[in-house]
Amino acid sequence: MNQHDTSSVITVAGDAADDIRSLGEAFALTAFDYIDIARQDRLQALFTRWPLLAEFAADRQEP
Repeated sequence: MNQHDTSSVITVAGDAADDIRSLGEAFALTAFDYIDIARQDRLQALFTRWPLLAEFAADRQEP
């Protein structure tokens, strides 16, 4: 059985987001619009792997 350790990936991604937020606060970058492309890629991979998860995400986006 193939098992993946995703805990380190999640931790690294969280640390990077905290770094970006810290820089924005330190330099008062209120108009700083950061897009985490790597996060979007990870989400797309998850949605491809688990289609039901994609359905739940789509339901949350509908008004």
